[in-house]
Amino acid sequence: MNGWGALLGFLASLVVMALLSRWMSGLVQGVGWLLFRDERAVFLVAFVVFLPGIVIHELSHWVMAWLLGMRPHQLSLWPKARGQRVEMGSVRVRSGGTLRDSLTGLAPLLVGTLILLLISYQIFDAASLQQAWAAGGLGGVWTLFWSSFRVPNAWLWAYVVFAVSNSMLPSLSDRQPLLSLLLYVAIVGIFFYVVGWLPRLVLPTDLVTRMINALRTLTTAFAFTIALDILIAVPLLLTQVLLVPLRSD
Repeated sequence: MNGWGALLGFLASLVVMALLSRWMSGLVQGVGWLLFRDERAVFLVAFVVFLPGIVIHELSHWVMAWLLGMRPHQLSLWPKARGQRVEMGSVRVRSGGTLRDSLTGLAPLLVGTLILLLISYQIFDAASLQQAWAAGGLGGVWTLFWSSFRVPNAWLWAYVVFAVSNSMLPSLSDRQPLLSLLLYVAIVGIFFYVVGWLPRLVLPTDLVTRMINALRTLTTAFAFTIALDILIAVPLLLTQVLLVPLRSD
């Protein structure tokens, strides 16, 4: 049950991050509309706000496509209208078949996850938050969360987490070959099915324990990211509330 509990926690944090990312994008664009009342300006505002994440997203596609021999070209880092949607960036690659196309689409999620892990644990010491949660629940986590912002350049790192987490999920074009997000979840699910059901036949018990802890580490990084997103959303919501009556005419 420990293994399945860790897996469910991970999946829940991933779903919340995906929903929060969609809502955050709409919130930023809503504030942009209230400020400028111009569609192109709205897209430019969103592009600037999420720029670090957009750059990492597109470069992840490029590097993965290059590694898989798919000849990437035409890297674009600028918002462009595509019918009813807007692309914040793009990379053109030749198709390499379902598997290689899906791995290329999955690249920003994998790279983004690695970046969130590194910043959460190396900069903000999310390991202490994980220990505080295990020891005393929400109360201890709340105190440690605020104290983690005493590190140098804390808000700059928080902004990087915000930009990356809201740009790393697969776009519509990324999902076309094989629903990259489901592939990501399936890989984790298969991994845990193996170590959860066949630990004695496949892996030593201590290695299984380490893998469970690794998944919990990933969940903690995602939970920390969600908390940061909510924290940054507060001033955006306040800005929106203040601007609505001013722009209602």
